[in-house]
Amino acid sequence: MNRKKLDVASSVERARNEANWHQLAIIADSIREESIFKKLIKAESDLEILIASNSISNLKQDETLSKLQRQLLTITNDANRKQQHQPESSFLLAKTYYYLNSFKDVIKLYAELKLESIDTSNNSNRYFKRSVCEAFCYKGICLEQLKANSADIIRCYEGASNLLITLDSSSKFNKERRDSISKFVIGEFLEENIGTIPRLLLNKCSIDDIIQRSRFLLVAFDSSSSLRLRALLSYHLAEILLFRMSDRKYLPVTLKSITDYANQKQALPKPSINDVKRLYFPDDITEEILLLLLLTEMLTIKDIENIGITDLNHLRNIYDLLTVVLMRRSLIPILTEIYERALKYSMDVFHIWFQFSLSLTANKKYDRAILALKKCLIISPKNSIINLTIAKIFLNYQNNFDDAEMYATQVIDQKESRHLSANAYLILGIAYSRKASSVLLINHRKKLQEQALKALEKAYELAPGDYRTSFYLALNYAFIRDIVKAVHYSRIALHLNGTDLGCLHLTALLLSAQKKGRQALDVCDIAAIEYPDNFSLMFLKAKLEEVYISGNQALDTYKAILVKYYLLSKKAKLNENRAKSDAVSIISCNQVTYSDDASSISGISTVGSKGLSTHLDFELTPRLLTKIWLSIADVYIQLGRLSDAEMSIREASMMSSKSVEVIYYYGRLHESKGNWREAKQSYDDVLAGNHDHFDALLHLGLTHHQLGNLDMAEKFLLEAIKIEPAAHCAWNALGAILQERDCCDTAAECFLLASDFESTSPVTPFHSILQFI
Repeated sequence: MNRKKLDVASSVERARNEANWHQLAIIADSIREESIFKKLIKAESDLEILIASNSISNLKQDETLSKLQRQLLTITNDANRKQQHQPESSFLLAKTYYYLNSFKDVIKLYAELKLESIDTSNNSNRYFKRSVCEAFCYKGICLEQLKANSADIIRCYEGASNLLITLDSSSKFNKERRDSISKFVIGEFLEENIGTIPRLLLNKCSIDDIIQRSRFLLVAFDSSSSLRLRALLSYHLAEILLFRMSDRKYLPVTLKSITDYANQKQALPKPSINDVKRLYFPDDITEEILLLLLLTEMLTIKDIENIGITDLNHLRNIYDLLTVVLMRRSLIPILTEIYERALKYSMDVFHIWFQFSLSLTANKKYDRAILALKKCLIISPKNSIINLTIAKIFLNYQNNFDDAEMYATQVIDQKESRHLSANAYLILGIAYSRKASSVLLINHRKKLQEQALKALEKAYELAPGDYRTSFYLALNYAFIRDIVKAVHYSRIALHLNGTDLGCLHLTALLLSAQKKGRQALDVCDIAAIEYPDNFSLMFLKAKLEEVYISGNQALDTYKAILVKYYLLSKKAKLNENRAKSDAVSIISCNQVTYSDDASSISGISTVGSKGLSTHLDFELTPRLLTKIWLSIADVYIQLGRLSDAEMSIREASMMSSKSVEVIYYYGRLHESKGNWREAKQSYDDVLAGNHDHFDALLHLGLTHHQLGNLDMAEKFLLEAIKIEPAAHCAWNALGAILQERDCCDTAAECFLLASDFESTSPVTPFHSILQFI
């Protein structure tokens, strides 16, 4: 009989350790003798099954729970009277009170039990220790609900985590001994509450103390049964480091800081650190955050593979935090790899596919990004944001105006909200406008310009408070030289967003078109304060100085641009070298190796580099350096300093000797020297490489005029006018040729058009402002 009781007790202990509540119910039913023990384990199995199968909100309204509460109250009274199974029954009764929102009854019951005085040091029963851990957590939650003293709440959570560390250590020890009842489950409730300690303790103690405590727990929990617990701790610690800790106040993690913290909190059990050489300590806050998040990802994925978890919200949150950290360090290729790996576990999760597509876009893999977005459309067919995103990629990066128009039209047809419809009309208007700039047929171009203005006016009507609608309306009116309307909408855009780079650039160009050069320069100076590294503004300032002040003043500005280029290039080179080491480190992060119990991870390292200013509008490439040198050469040519101009062109040719721009400026140099045939050959070479090069067509027409070939001069000038119908210099040159041919009426019309266009001509073309949404 005694042997049978021992077998039952052993089976009950195993079922409790493994959290196998259905098996515990079977054991209870198999006991024939009615006793407190049988009633207790039967009620326990029913309660745990009920908790596992219901949400907390459902439990509050469940009649079964109220019935169990009454049963356990009777069992507890009997247990107290007979002095049998008294703590266990009280722990279970407290659970029912908790789920019924009777928080004061929970606190009262634990006070009667003298929870803080329960000694577990000499008790080898792991189920009992787990019950005490849970009791501390329940008490802490109840105290929070009752708005109790923060110090009492902290003591509860610390007591629970301290006890769980000893429990976790004993589980590891029993596994090494291959104990027959060594399998032990911490339980979802304890994992959730101990794992979220960093978040639970927010606003109750200092951030430094939370971080130190969390680091200590990550080292202390090192058995295979605590993998999910470590994943939760890692995630919440990373979240706090990311959003609550600054680089300046960050304290690096060291072995000494962990042991010192354990010594300072004397109640803490000392973690066992057998092999210090295998421990890895990050160098900075970003590296620690990346380490924690990658660790969390690996542990969560292992849970998905082993247990078959279907709720992927936690994994999604991990990837969102990784996105924030990696984007800060401009480690976009690594981010793309991580999301590609995530697709294995979330093939039909819209959020992962959408983030993957955005990472591909940032990584300049536009074709793959569009494919990923089309997958998003399959998952969520009526999501207009996806159509808008695809349209933007076609418009901004692939110059595919027809497809951009198609996807924007789909959003308009779906009759979405005013905001989404306004964005669709905005994309549609820009697509028409950019298509118009690439069309040579005048009537077709005019029709597209009208469609662009109509779409942009509709966007403005739907979203008058969006500065982009008024900005692009102003820009497109500037294209057709309706300066009055352009200025009107430009002022509205500036009023809505006075620091936008495009608005400031357009305002300066409009002022120059109104021949208000000094005011345009003032706008450039104001914009330079906000965007000190923007090359477009610096080039515009230099051109304004050349026209309205002097060529020498413009030369000084171009030299300053040259110095800025070399300084930023040096900085970019340093960051590039660091980024390479970042990539190598992150790759090693992904080469994670698990020990036999899958609980120790080694070989993880993450560092990163911050990118250059977000206001750089040109990539620091030889092409930009070529542009700077050729701009300097252009000023020298205007000043008649041809030897200096030639040296500048040679400098540019060292960057890209076969560039059509370099060849064009050699033609300009020959033209300035009066070497008309050499100039003609240079311009012919330019047009062989780019038949729509406006400046080459214009100067080739002027060169043929000098050579006396009026037919060819007229032909090339007309071709130039097809590309830039508002180019006053081309119309003026064409008028001079027609005048020589005694076509006085036609020549007069050309001169009149030239005068009109010149009166509204900016120092650089309006098309120098990119239409990029």
